[in-house]
Amino acid sequence: MRLTALPGDWIPVPESNDTLKIPKGHCWVESDNPVPGAESSEMISLGIVRGRATHRVWPLNKFGKIERSTTVGRALHHR
Repeated sequence: MRLTALPGDWIPVPESNDTLKIPKGHCWVESDNPVPGAESSEMISLGIVRGRATHRVWPLNKFGKIERSTTVGRALHHR
């Protein structure tokens, strides 16, 4: 799973024309599995997240250390 949005970010809802604002204390995660329906995506509590992203490896032109205030992924708006 990869974390793609943090509290305050807006994310397009899969298979919908809607967008969703991630509420305080939550995040949006998506599966690395390309098969639709297999662990696809969901909002979860930040309280169950263990670990922290420190580096970005894709896309290659953005390879490197992730600054703590940076959000990555499909988020439409950032804080």
